[in-house]
Amino acid sequence: MKKFFVVTFLLMFLISGCRSSDTARNSGSTDVGNGEDIVAVLSSKGRQSIEKGVSWRSVITEPDGTVETFQVWHQGMKSRMEAVVKGQRVVTIVDGASGICLIYFPEKNLAIKYVVSASPEPEETPASYLKWKGEEFEGEEMIDGVKCAIIRSDEATYWVREDNGVPMRVKLVGSNGKEKICEFKDIKVGSISPDTFLLPPGVKVVEKK
Repeated sequence: MKKFFVVTFLLMFLISGCRSSDTARNSGSTDVGNGEDIVAVLSSKGRQSIEKGVSWRSVITEPDGTVETFQVWHQGMKSRMEAVVKGQRVVTIVDGASGICLIYFPEKNLAIKYVVSASPEPEETPASYLKWKGEEFEGEEMIDGVKCAIIRSDEATYWVREDNGVPMRVKLVGSNGKEKICEFKDIKVGSISPDTFLLPPGVKVVEKK
């Protein structure tokens, strides 16, 4: 559960310290500006993408080499994640405005309802995570044919798509020097059906307090 929130908000907006020959370091060749201007422009684009709606497939590689994959849909303050846990499909639906979280088990036709928190203030939307701290533009790199700006913050290194402000890769380095890589694939920006964030009719809901 905690990992879902962390990964979702890192992506929104959403992250190799490696600087390959494809990287243009502060060369001015980026389409969105230079230095601090790039961060501001990409942050704005990312916020707009959140409001429009974004879906992606997350591939998380842990320091020990363990790989986890799940699908995410996110629009405004609503999120949906689908994953297979111990051979069982699990769907997590979160409404940030009401603070309601639903853990849905399709095979059991059962959902568990939690109230995690209420977020009435607009600035507490997922878009607020686009306010990186200590950010520094390091250049550009092509990932899967898409131009990305490389931005390093106090907490991570992000490869952010220049067309929509959504990160395609995030690298986190722990205090022990070990790396965790978050990759975001099959990114699609556009309106998401409201039904995506609803349970199917007839699902039994058990409320946990």
